[in-house]
Amino acid sequence: MRAILLLSGLCVAAAAAMQVLPIHDDLSETALLGIMNQEPATPPAVEPGTPPPSAPPAAEPAAPAQPTPPPQQQPTPTLEPPAAAAPAAPAAPTAGSTEKYQVAKELREALAGFVSRREYPKAVALLTEALAADAKNAELYRLRAFVQCRAGNARACLDDAGKAIETDADYAPAYLFRGLIRIEVGQLKEAIPDCEATIRIWPERAVGYNCRGHAYKGIGDLSKAITDFDEAINHDAKFAAAYYNKGLTYASQNKLDDAIASYSQAIQVNEKYDDSYAQRGKARAIKGDFANAKSDFDKALTINGRNFTAAVGIQAMQIGPALDALSKK
Repeated sequence: MRAILLLSGLCVAAAAAMQVLPIHDDLSETALLGIMNQEPATPPAVEPGTPPPSAPPAAEPAAPAQPTPPPQQQPTPTLEPPAAAAPAAPAAPTAGSTEKYQVAKELREALAGFVSRREYPKAVALLTEALAADAKNAELYRLRAFVQCRAGNARACLDDAGKAIETDADYAPAYLFRGLIRIEVGQLKEAIPDCEATIRIWPERAVGYNCRGHAYKGIGDLSKAITDFDEAINHDAKFAAAYYNKGLTYASQNKLDDAIASYSQAIQVNEKYDDSYAQRGKARAIKGDFANAKSDFDKALTINGRNFTAAVGIQAMQIGPALDALSKK
């Protein structure tokens, strides 16, 4: 019992702390890489022990996608962790995709280098210089927004995302990026129109529905959130992030069996999804299934040694029995 209470209390406290933090490296390492590439927030497959999107990016991976992502742009920098496996092949290009904007290979490589070394002012300066020569390139603004977010400059990040949209009012990647960043910084109602613009421009893709589901979950409209995550899954049955987000929504309603089923579906799609293991372990621990909970926490930490929920879960399961024994003395 003490293990359950400790686990619930510590995770709630951690979540509350994260809500008041501005954009910083922790956020960028867990969310921004996926946002940058229009990919699901699910961690790409990595070797055991290598933190998925938690490790600072260094290599230039194949350009990207969120769930059923947008087509790979002709050279757009991708900035993902080198150990990560390539995401699922992007869907066929549609109007408004990043392919309509070109980013030179030299710029892409230099930008990836600066970001991997966390030399963010140099990356911003590089993109500013590029924009001086190509002011109508919405993707350059989006890239600069990405760098500003990595540097912890939330306001500048959102400003640049807005400039990308001002430059091209039908540029879905910019709406998606701004919507997800607004969700991360707590601007939930403002995020919904961005998510809906993404759906309008990319109606056949899952990313916009997933984005709006995030926002609805944040404002407490959980039935609409579940509907949107289901819609994302209908558009892309291999979109692990939607199953995971659906699991979080069920867990917030204390529907633990439904949450466990959703996390399990996410793991079926992506067996390296450490957050799904960690959250499934948390749900199992709350139900009193400690053996399977520990197995899930261990698996999450094997994939990503910095998974906070799993680390807290293991500690709670160790401290709880000790406190119970101590109380009996």
